[in-house]
Amino acid sequence: MDNIKLTLPPIQDNKELDSNNLPKLTLPKINPRTDFGGTINLGETQDSKYDVGKPIDMSQEDWAGEQQGRLEKIAYGSARFLAKFGLEVNKGAAYTYALGDALFTDKTLPEALDNSFLQAAEHLEEDVKELLPIFVPKDVREGTLLDNMLSTSFYTSEGADAFGYMASSLFPPLALSKLGSATKLAALSKINPKILSGVGLGTLTTYQTLTESLAETSELVKTLKPELDKMVLNKEIEPEEASRRLTEAAKNVFWTNAAVLAGPNLLMNKWLLGRYFKDTDAVRSLLNKTTGKFEAPTPFTFTENAKNFLGKAGLASFSEGFFEEGIQGATTSLNERLAKAGDNPDLMGYIKELADEYVDKLSTTDQQKAIFLGA
Repeated sequence: MDNIKLTLPPIQDNKELDSNNLPKLTLPKINPRTDFGGTINLGETQDSKYDVGKPIDMSQEDWAGEQQGRLEKIAYGSARFLAKFGLEVNKGAAYTYALGDALFTDKTLPEALDNSFLQAAEHLEEDVKELLPIFVPKDVREGTLLDNMLSTSFYTSEGADAFGYMASSLFPPLALSKLGSATKLAALSKINPKILSGVGLGTLTTYQTLTESLAETSELVKTLKPELDKMVLNKEIEPEEASRRLTEAAKNVFWTNAAVLAGPNLLMNKWLLGRYFKDTDAVRSLLNKTTGKFEAPTPFTFTENAKNFLGKAGLASFSEGFFEEGIQGATTSLNERLAKAGDNPDLMGYIKELADEYVDKLSTTDQQKAIFLGA
């Protein structure tokens, strides 16, 4: 008969004895987040409902992605959308604080973005994701853009985050538009409402552009800093050089995003905030000055309405998707690469490399998803 080898858990080196005067055994600790084939946090113990029937050769993440129901994903995704919206609206104040910290103190931009306000918001966002986990099947995670577009998991995870962020960026102009603040202020101050509207438009566009640019910069810092810290530990670069590269990359990402976002934000806010004045002018144009009576307007035909809608939708999709999201993604990846390599091209060289990066990233599924969600 073959000998059977039995391996017992290691005995910790301690002097504690049990009731039989034998050394107490301490079993190795099991981490349900990492010890069952995946690195995902289920928000539950290893007795999770997603463990039942899991094939031994399948990771926890893949199995959970296939077992989680569509209705549960939709419910979780809806809650995550609302949480993302609320957190991003409040992050605006934290980004404003960070910008002031960078401008009026000795802190660098990466140091200013590492503030307790943003940390609290980011930790809360992670807590929401752990509380409401959405598992994406392997064939979707590793699939094409079409695979993602046909998956509920995509819209309730990445989609919920993207839509929540976009809704938060639309919140300030829509709130001002509904309040009619320019008109009310004009009535009190006897200033032409269009002048106040112009001031409000400029202020709002500046605020949106700066906060969105800082959000992109913050994401870069979170990704790039650990990479540069690793290079310092490997004695590839000095700590001072790592700090310089991180600061330079953060500045590049911030200013590139500001340049890209300013125009589209201005046009979007002008359309949202300018609706009152356009509607007022339209009503006045219907007044027959001879008779003093309003005349019924000629309604648009179906073709005219469809043409108007498709034109605006196409322009918005190009602006938000291919232009903004495309360049933003290329800007982040380019500056990560430049910082790790220690390259610092001049302006024309930077623009050329950014264009090349944009074209290269168009073939990646991640960039295609970002453009699709942005559009």
